[in-house]
Amino acid sequence: MRPETGDRRPETTGRELVFTFHGIHNGQDTFGDIYRDWLVRHSTEFHCVEINYGRITGTQMYGAKLWPWCMSERRTRAALRMSDAWAFHGAPTRHAIAHSYGTQFITDLLWQHPYIKLDGLILVGSVLEERFHSTRLPRLIVRGQITRILNVWSRNDSVIRHWSRGPYGTAGSTGFIDLTGQEPVWQNETEEEHGTYFWSEFRNEHFTRWTQWLGGES
Repeated sequence: MRPETGDRRPETTGRELVFTFHGIHNGQDTFGDIYRDWLVRHSTEFHCVEINYGRITGTQMYGAKLWPWCMSERRTRAALRMSDAWAFHGAPTRHAIAHSYGTQFITDLLWQHPYIKLDGLILVGSVLEERFHSTRLPRLIVRGQITRILNVWSRNDSVIRHWSRGPYGTAGSTGFIDLTGQEPVWQNETEEEHGTYFWSEFRNEHFTRWTQWLGGES
């Protein structure tokens, strides 16, 4: 629901916003819930807003790549949620962290809605093409919709290595492989599996590093 005129501004006004985008399995404990709870305990500079676009099946995932229009309505709802959030919170800076299929979803959302602009975009276990210039990301940078990108990947990500085939890419298990050095792109190789980035053993390490990067640290 859009905030009505006269609604009291929240205590988070002025904090930097971080939008999170889950993968196809949107269970009870989503990535957004986990990262938001971590931020509450460890950061006073950021406020997390989960963009829950709903659970999708593997079939729908592949269909969305072949026929992008089939996710158009979900992307529009998500874009409105983002617009409402940063208008309500008065956030000076906006970022996004996406995991798995969420990396494709946010890329398509930005392409479909050119007015959405992000300062930082973190891709975790990405299903985007490993050849950076085969993705839409360079064009989104030129359009001024993304200022900088962090790609978090792992050779141990068997989900991406074995299943991200056909219409999807393997940036989550190979990294981007054709960067020229001119792009505003950082890459972080890890040793994680596809879902272990969010396990309690690793959260502090990864979440700390990602949040520092969002705050401007290399």
